[in-house]
Amino acid sequence: MTARMSLWRDADGNCCPTGGQALADLRLDGDRLTLIRLRRVSIEDFPG
Repeated sequence: MTARMSLWRDADGNCCPTGGQALADLRLDGDRLTLIRLRRVSIEDFPG
């Protein structure tokens, strides 16, 4: 599984994150959700 989230900087308004996106690769291990990898992607590199 992959989760995508926006990243806000201190000066950003609630409507407009400018810190890019974070992508978290997740795996289900029994009854636990495990974070496998977390990476930051620039806004310019991630469409939509």
